[in-house]
Amino acid sequence: MVTPVYICEDRRELAEQYKSLIQKNIIIEDYPMEIVGAFTNPYSLISAAKNQIELGNVRGIYFLDIDLNNHINGFTLSKLIRKIDSRAFIIFITTHSNLALMSFRLHVEAMDFIIKDNISDFNNRIIACLKQASLRVLDKADTPTLTVRSSGESYIYKQSDIIYLNTADVPHHINVVTTKLTNTLRSSLRDLQNVLTDEFILCHRSVLINTAHVKSVDFGNKIVTMSNNDTLPISASGAKNLSEYMNSINTKR
Repeated sequence: MVTPVYICEDRRELAEQYKSLIQKNIIIEDYPMEIVGAFTNPYSLISAAKNQIELGNVRGIYFLDIDLNNHINGFTLSKLIRKIDSRAFIIFITTHSNLALMSFRLHVEAMDFIIKDNISDFNNRIIACLKQASLRVLDKADTPTLTVRSSGESYIYKQSDIIYLNTADVPHHINVVTTKLTNTLRSSLRDLQNVLTDEFILCHRSVLINTAHVKSVDFGNKIVTMSNNDTLPISASGAKNLSEYMNSINTKR
């Protein structure tokens, strides 16, 4: 399988410069990668990505400038990419170092954040990103992760280890309950739901569960029991979500 590589930079000369550097390293390292294009228009990139995905070339590598001189920026583009290529490798490129914090605030899971002005470091970071992506594609054990930025720290979880997330007693905080530990972090369920796999559903406005960890469901008493034996409330809409999910699973069997 060939890993598609995409570049989006509004300045054509820079887009071609990135393309040349990336292509050189693909050839030198003999990576099973192919540059689909260096785009100045974000929607052209999305169109090209959809075509590649139809061919089975998923989990692309995306080098995105943040300021695209368009009505959408690189952050918005990355969210559009996640909708069609959920396990994509996203690398942001910008001249504004302060925007790195915004990527965490928006819960955009990025592989790296490269500053254009530092030329020597710039080349090394692109090389490192290609190598890391290559290794992760080959790693069959690689699973989706969730990164939460809270109080200046990054917390990374394997999504398969997360049992559920719920709102904490502390305002604007959530509890992340996993098979190993529980963390209380500054974030919101709405933001995190956008970057989680389809296995995660809202069973209540304050609870987001991993359906892979559901032990039993009591629709009569509106309670779901998770794999760690925690019991969680189910709302009317949550019951509908759970019922639809369970029906879809049974249909596939």
